[in-house]
Amino acid sequence: MTILPVAEYAPDASPIGATHLTVASGVYPRSDGSDGPLRAPGVYGDALPSQVLGAISSRTEDAAGVIAAGTATGLYTLAGGTWFDRTPSPYALADGDHWRMAQFGDQIIAVTPMHAPQAWQIGSGGDFADLSPDAPKGKFVATFEPGFLMIGAYDNGVLSAPNGVWWSALNDATQWPAPGTLAAASVQSDLQQLPNGGYITGLAPAVGGAAGVVFTERAIYRVEYIGPPQVFAFREVDRARGNACPDGIAQVGGMCFFVGEDGFQMFDGTTCTPIGFGKVDRTFLSTVSPGGLNRVSATIDLARKLVIWSWPSGDGPNDRWLLYSWGANRWRYSDDPLIAGGPLLAARTIPTSIDDLDSLYPAGIDSIPISLDSSVFSGGRPVMAGFDTANRLVLYEGATMAARLETAESEPGPARMFVQGLRPLSDAAAMRLSVGVREHLWELPSYTEGTQPTLDGYASQRITGRYVRARMDVPAGADWSYVHGVDLRASAVGIR
Repeated sequence: MTILPVAEYAPDASPIGATHLTVASGVYPRSDGSDGPLRAPGVYGDALPSQVLGAISSRTEDAAGVIAAGTATGLYTLAGGTWFDRTPSPYALADGDHWRMAQFGDQIIAVTPMHAPQAWQIGSGGDFADLSPDAPKGKFVATFEPGFLMIGAYDNGVLSAPNGVWWSALNDATQWPAPGTLAAASVQSDLQQLPNGGYITGLAPAVGGAAGVVFTERAIYRVEYIGPPQVFAFREVDRARGNACPDGIAQVGGMCFFVGEDGFQMFDGTTCTPIGFGKVDRTFLSTVSPGGLNRVSATIDLARKLVIWSWPSGDGPNDRWLLYSWGANRWRYSDDPLIAGGPLLAARTIPTSIDDLDSLYPAGIDSIPISLDSSVFSGGRPVMAGFDTANRLVLYEGATMAARLETAESEPGPARMFVQGLRPLSDAAAMRLSVGVREHLWELPSYTEGTQPTLDGYASQRITGRYVRARMDVPAGADWSYVHGVDLRASAVGIR
């Protein structure tokens, strides 16, 4: 008996003499060492009128979910499956610009380089409006402890710094006195240009005990609140790398995940830890489309303890995922056509009534892509969300997506191997198993036809080969929850 387990997905590594997976699509790592199924997107709500260029999820006082999203010309909020236009007058974002959003108190603040910062009172029926006549435009925004709105790459028409940050008065995002004045000092508002690292490429609040982190193209700054007169101390903690994907930053707890020019990193506020080296970095950087780093989107899936990066392999929408489990320290991916679309976001579900369901799914109950027993309709629950190619909000709570896993190659020393069958260590009754073999390392594996297990639990196979790997396929929509690996029934055979 030879057990080939599900293990790390590491396409950058050689498949010989290892236990990692060479293919791990449509699955995610579970805490017990097995893999579980990814869920297909279920449409929730109307389509927005054009491509989504930024979104945020927040909560009302009663913990109900609120989602705001922006396009090149408008800002919108979602309620009862319907998008409400909150645009005071049409915006005009330049090609390549995005909306980036943050919550400050009971307001959502949205920034873009072309317009004054916009503010919306959470739960209100009003439109977005200018945050303040004195607030600068900017590319990035975040709320830094103990209560400042921080704008990165600022420009107010007089003062402009793509390598600078400007923060509001303490606990008041509407006050932006002229920097260096007594008025500014009295409310602890100021600005700072960062001397090294190039342009700012991201802000991350509350990382590793710091008030926040400022990412530049080639450096990382830890920001610590020290009080007046300096207010913040900016400490350059990494000069070797910066953030290459402005929308590819994701946070959970005190950890921050991002993509540098050298690959995927985890930052704890002091130290960067490479998490993709020797595993997925080379594959990702060689596959992402030219200019695609600016289109990478990242989010956290709290329920499954995952960081997920979506990215484009061509000129179209983002059509690939890389998934990293920070608990299991394992990678997986997805290239299912169902995931193609716009930005991902960690959302809170919105309370949904029967009347809302009638409006959301006018074709009837059979058209609802998410189980009615799902808690996503109760509101306030963390859920991974995104936007599809039709600019509709989707929740990844539908039927299981198609899954495929391929093990590393088993090599029986100087002999060849005769494979008689494969036994799945899984509750996926619909799984089909096949064997990939090759005689020489310079050849591509040739796969047998997939078969399902019989009464003895083994999927029958009869094939010989020098290098052998197992493939496990589970069709979309199958009912299953785990796969631990495969038991390979095989014996060594001689060579003439």
